[in-house]
Amino acid sequence: MIDVNNIRILIIDDLDSMRRALYGLLKVMNLGKHCSFAANGVEALRILRKGGIDLVLTDLNMPVMDGVELLASIREELSLRDTPVIIISGEAKREVVAQAAESDLNSYIVKPITAQTLHDRISKLIDAVNHPTTMVEHLRRARSYDEDGKIDLAIREARQAVAANPDSSRPLRELGYLLYKQQDFKEARRFMLQAVNKNELDVFAYHYLGEIYSRLENYETAALFYEKAMAISPRNATRCVSFGQVMLYKGDQESARALFNNALNLTDRPLFCKQELADICVKHDYWDYAVPLLKDLIKDKPGDSDLSFKLGKAYEGLGQHHEAVKCLSGVGEASGEAAEIKLHIARNYLALGWPMHAERVLRALLEQEPDNLEAAELLKTCKE
Repeated sequence: MIDVNNIRILIIDDLDSMRRALYGLLKVMNLGKHCSFAANGVEALRILRKGGIDLVLTDLNMPVMDGVELLASIREELSLRDTPVIIISGEAKREVVAQAAESDLNSYIVKPITAQTLHDRISKLIDAVNHPTTMVEHLRRARSYDEDGKIDLAIREARQAVAANPDSSRPLRELGYLLYKQQDFKEARRFMLQAVNKNELDVFAYHYLGEIYSRLENYETAALFYEKAMAISPRNATRCVSFGQVMLYKGDQESARALFNNALNLTDRPLFCKQELADICVKHDYWDYAVPLLKDLIKDKPGDSDLSFKLGKAYEGLGQHHEAVKCLSGVGEASGEAAEIKLHIARNYLALGWPMHAERVLRALLEQEPDNLEAAELLKTCKE
């Protein structure tokens, strides 16, 4: 419920004069008691994530992150998704905003703004929030069940939400998402496709169609849907990572690099993002991108054997065998991958033309694991 007497409003505009003008209108309407301000979408998200905002009033055209990108980001974050948003636009953008209005946007106002228009839109929005439709009630129950791990009950509520308003894209995409979580990819795809047919700006549905087709190993189609999502909301670090991995599956390292760089620029969790990207790059043998990531991670965790092992393999993949041996030799016997480490060290010694060093490592391994066939085969190579 929104208490109209204590409503907390976030005003977002890159022009200080416009922020002041909107604040002045709100004060006339007795709604200016608790206002916060931001100059763009990035600043706004920082404020929103702290909690306590009842309504977002944002300009459409802003640098860094505009109103549509902010709207998409709000709708993608579980803790923010229900925050009411009003976008203020110029006439030229009205059609684009109207396309988003059905499911993503609570309301929009076309400039110039009047006090009466602002009052009417905010009053209508507060009434809608405080007196939700049957569809919204079902979706709220679905989310509650989902958070409690009761996925079957959540799906039941989502289906009832679709029945309550079959013309809305929102319940379709929510049902698709729940089915995706249940790994029913065929049905999830069906409802997500219906969602984007209802609303061409449903970035959430486009994103999860990318996820679904990626899980089905149809990387060409996955890339198409990620691209559609990126066109609407390009500033999502998670999407950049997922899209980048799809491009690696397609063999397009150049595009993957650009997406990964973008993810690192956008993320608010740089170490986690670097770890995730490093694991993806190691999986796809994308060694030249993996090396600097792993080196940075090792600076933060100098005693991490797993990171050193991965860096050694990355150097090996790049043909930098001296560096590979240095990293792999420093991992130590305590690692759970001791046998594999020795095999990698031996391969690098052989690549350097040092068969005697390789033989010593392999014999030590065979003393511990006499049945290690790979070590036995490599040992034969040392004697050739």
